[in-house]
Amino acid sequence: MKIKLPPEFQYLDASNAKKVMVDIYGNPPQVTGGDGMIVPKGMKFFGGGGWLAELKWKDDGYVKDDEFAKLNFNDMLTELKASYKQGSDERVKGGYGKMELAAWAQQPHYDRTTHKLYYAKLFDTDGTEQQLNYDIRILGRQGVLELSVMSFASQMSDIEAKAPTILDMVDFTDGNRYTDYKSGDKVAAYGIAGLSPAAFWRRRDFSR
Repeated sequence: MKIKLPPEFQYLDASNAKKVMVDIYGNPPQVTGGDGMIVPKGMKFFGGGGWLAELKWKDDGYVKDDEFAKLNFNDMLTELKASYKQGSDERVKGGYGKMELAAWAQQPHYDRTTHKLYYAKLFDTDGTEQQLNYDIRILGRQGVLELSVMSFASQMSDIEAKAPTILDMVDFTDGNRYTDYKSGDKVAAYGIAGLSPAAFWRRRDFSR
């Protein structure tokens, strides 16, 4: 993976990303903040607002994408609401704010041309506005880059507009893109259904 940022953005390494998620946004200590984070320069973390993009690399191998059409997103949403409610109750018991899934902000869709999976979720929290998690899963030859943009519901249209700019900042190195797959390469034990929001939740990685 390679990262190239315009001057108006900055990259936080894993240690500083964790500080943002735990020390600033008040998440449980097991929340890592990913492998790193892209944020706009000058973002006022303590003042709320803005957005941040968390990056995680999963070297699970080449993910086959031929089963996406079989997924039922209405059933998935019902399952996710129940699962997140359980996880939210655990957060509250631990002294942290609730985080209950409210609805899709954008139902999952897969771009077969670019090999990217998109979806967005809205969460009810203790704050006055719903949280937005806008997720993109970028398939590569040897694994998947998970990019999660975190913001608020009112910024959905702005995040959608910014998504191409954010995606331009990250890419696979030459020879490691999805289309570079060769027979004999490691293949993931799961297909694209394993990248669905339901599968992502089962890793129990609750963001702010």
